[in-house]
Amino acid sequence: MINKYQVYLNYFLYVCICLQVLLHTTLENVYACISVGLGWLLINKVIATEENFIKYPLVTLILYSFGLFYYYTAVPVTLFEGKSITYNLEYPFLTFSLQFVYLSLLIIAFKVFCETNFFVFFFKKFLMAWECIINHPQKKFGFLLV
Repeated sequence: MINKYQVYLNYFLYVCICLQVLLHTTLENVYACISVGLGWLLINKVIATEENFIKYPLVTLILYSFGLFYYYTAVPVTLFEGKSITYNLEYPFLTFSLQFVYLSLLIIAFKVFCETNFFVFFFKKFLMAWECIINHPQKKFGFLLV
């Protein structure tokens, strides 16, 4: 079911990217459009899978929302306004390069989170420490038992 909607979203975005490049042909704009297209492709292929939505719904929804906001809506909205995606940016190459690096780091962190049970391990350790503090504060802080 998710794949059906992703196909329509992808077609619409890539048509908007092509129109953006054709209407506003500058090197900065082409670079920004390529960056946005690759970012959205990474979000669809790595994060927005049915398995991730089932196993990790909250994290996947947060990252997918991030992708919708930063990678999907930028091109259609600026195209609708009649402006280039790099309009009013002082450093467009740096902006879109750092945005892509940020997305890459988020994807790496997400994959590490998914592949390891770090969250479960951390949560268990937190609960054990909390239980020790609440139930046995004298043992935790080294007081003598009476």
